Amino acid sequence: MRIVRRYKNRKLYDSAESRYITLGELFDLVREGEDVKVIDSSRKDVTATTLFMAVLERGKESDSAALTAKVVLNIIKHGDGTLAGFIKHTIQKGA
Repeated sequence: MRIVRRYKNRKLYDSAESRYITLGELFDLVREGEDVKVIDSSRKDVTATTLFMAVLERGKESDSAALTAKVVLNIIKHGDGTLAGFIKHTIQKGA
């Protein structure tokens, strides 16, 4: 498990490589099969939030940015405003 620290200024520090990384580099690590855990300065696990930010950042770089915005809007509109709530709402709607 690769540990990445997220500081208050939102910088990401990869402990394995002893260097700062970008959200895009974090995205690439996960795409390459790396298991990561992101912790903040209080040692709170902020992996899900940070990875979601990485997905949004990657969406801005590609032609699928509109799709990303649509997905985020649906997450906010349905469920309880969280990704888990959106998935639960979608599953219940389909059942």
